[in-house]
Amino acid sequence: KKGYRYPEALMKMIGYLAEETYGPDATGDFYVNYIQDYDTGIAPFTWGPWFCISVEKNYNTYKKLKANTPFDELNAEEQWIADTIDKWKEGDAKQWWMAKFFYPPTSHYRILDEVLANKWYFADEFYGAPLTSMVEKKAIVDRIFMEMAIKMIMGDEPLDKFDAYVKQMNDAGLAEITRDVNAWAASR
Repeated sequence: KKGYRYPEALMKMIGYLAEETYGPDATGDFYVNYIQDYDTGIAPFTWGPWFCISVEKNYNTYKKLKANTPFDELNAEEQWIADTIDKWKEGDAKQWWMAKFFYPPTSHYRILDEVLANKWYFADEFYGAPLTSMVEKKAIVDRIFMEMAIKMIMGDEPLDKFDAYVKQMNDAGLAEITRDVNAWAASR
């Protein structure tokens, strides 16, 4: 907002948090005291109006633990995670969630490893301003897709109804969007 006396203050605060949490001199004490302490159930980081982390941070931590990276080569947060997993392995049942998240034999990141190794993904190659058909019809198509996905995940709809949903999405505008995107791609 224009007119603030110290407009750089927010960026300095974000930099301070990132450095104290994940920087080379970060300490586990700062992490536990100001970010999250699951022994007490307090997560002060949720009180702030902003928080900054890398989208790959947790996956990278999992990879380090999977590779048996020496403890002293882990950052403060990763050391705290390793300690928490050790507590779970020693019988502290309250730490089950950390093992489920990061401990390589039980981590959900095993699925991401498999997706990446087998290239079971693709990148959306469309870029630029939305096409007219997207502006007019994508919200409806997205709603149909989300409703279908939720119903199938929750078991309220059988998977063999997928083709009917695809037809419904095509009729609602997906076929037109697909045609327009393919025309856009052909023009590049």
